[in-house]
Amino acid sequence: MTKYRIDIDTDTTVSQFYRLEAAKSGITDIINLLSGIEGGVIDADLDFRDTPVAATGSITFSASGQVADETITVNGETFTAKDSGASGDEFNISGTYTTTASNFATALNASTSAGVAGVVTASADSGVVTLTADFSGVESNGFTVSESMTNVTAVDFSGGSNGTKSTLSSK
Repeated sequence: MTKYRIDIDTDTTVSQFYRLEAAKSGITDIINLLSGIEGGVIDADLDFRDTPVAATGSITFSASGQVADETITVNGETFTAKDSGASGDEFNISGTYTTTASNFATALNASTSAGVAGVVTASADSGVVTLTADFSGVESNGFTVSESMTNVTAVDFSGGSNGTKSTLSSK
């Protein structure tokens, strides 16, 4: 499936900017917005972007040895390592670094914290946690990742792209 992003800049008394991603937005919202444009209620330029890309970052667990209360911060949200009983923005460390990495990814994906919930998704494979922005575009290139953990390295988000732009104007 090809992913598209629609950026809509409207001329209203209150400046409005809409970003609709076909994979995220309800079709009803898109239809209502386009109907307003077609009916002359909203003057707008519609920027269609073909094949936008979401930014990614990473956290690599290279060996065991992580210690309770060490931390990883993703997009301003801090996750704390625990020996056991992790809850909320905590994750359990394990005797194997690959399990610790998986536990971290699970904690991030379950988080309700504003900086990551609906913003970043994590997947773990062989000790490497790949962090992917939940939306495409260059905006997520500014997301940061840091760590204060034994045998762990972090890489900030990069690679996000707005895709190829085409504009349709109703003005």
